[in-house]
Amino acid sequence: MDNKRLEFLTNDDFGYIIRNEKRPFVIFFMARWDENSKNMMWGLENIGHQYYDNVRIYAVDIDETPLAAAKSNIISIPCITLYIDGVEKTRSVGVKTEEEVIRLLKNHEVI
Repeated sequence: MDNKRLEFLTNDDFGYIIRNEKRPFVIFFMARWDENSKNMMWGLENIGHQYYDNVRIYAVDIDETPLAAAKSNIISIPCITLYIDGVEKTRSVGVKTEEEVIRLLKNHEVI
C-alpha cells in the first residue's frame, strides 16, 4: 500500500483484508460524488501516513464495491469502521474531522 494515499478496495480485496489484516484498520465507506466523503479523505490520508505503523486506512466506494458495503450493513455515508483482529469494534457515521478520527483511534488504543 502506498502509505501516502488511501487504498481503495475491490469486493475481493475487502474480504481478504477482513480475514487477513493483522494490524488494526479503518475502512472508510464513501462515494466519490459525495462532498462530505471528499472532505474527509484528506484527513484520513494524513492519518494513514502519520500512523502507518499502527493502523491501515482503506476506502470502499459504495458505488464501485456494493457487496462490501452490503456485507457491512452500510446505510449512510460517509462511514468509518474500525477493525481490530478482523472484528468491527466501532463505527462512526457522518463527517468527522481528522482530530475526531484520531480521538476514536486513541480511545481504542490503536495509536
